[in-house]
Amino acid sequence: DHHDEEEHIDHGGLILAEFVQADAEFTGYELEIGRRIELPKGLLVLSLARDEVDADFDGGGNVPRIVPARTMFTARYSLDTFSARFVVKDVERQSRVALGETVTAGFTLLNADASWSHDFGDAATLTLTAYARNLTDEKARNHSSFVKDAVPLPGRNLGIRARLTF
Repeated sequence: DHHDEEEHIDHGGLILAEFVQADAEFTGYELEIGRRIELPKGLLVLSLARDEVDADFDGGGNVPRIVPARTMFTARYSLDTFSARFVVKDVERQSRVALGETVTAGFTLLNADASWSHDFGDAATLTLTAYARNLTDEKARNHSSFVKDAVPLPGRNLGIRARLTF
């Protein structure tokens, strides 16, 4: 049978998969609470957010590639043309996996950035930003990625960005 021969052809290490639609029930929530604090100089905005999704096929089994629950804390300070932000993103372990998926470990990312803007008039603005992503160089994997086991999320990443809008 020609079909049987095709099943055994090497696909260069790639996964041969056929995804078909099936009835499923998705449940979840997204919450965010925050507080604005007017300081003698500047504004501080604090927020705490959480989201979680669960998805099961009506016929039984977990829907694949569902992101794990996440909790994020953000502190943002601004004064005139300066702003700074610090974010803690905690991603839980994903153990509700579908056929062919593997469990993904949880991780916590610490990110920060600071920006300064200057208005040149005539609608031209220069914004300089210094940023730091994954400050603790945590090994993190995106559960919804097909290549998560081979390709983790970026490690510590520091940079400076300049943006001119006109």
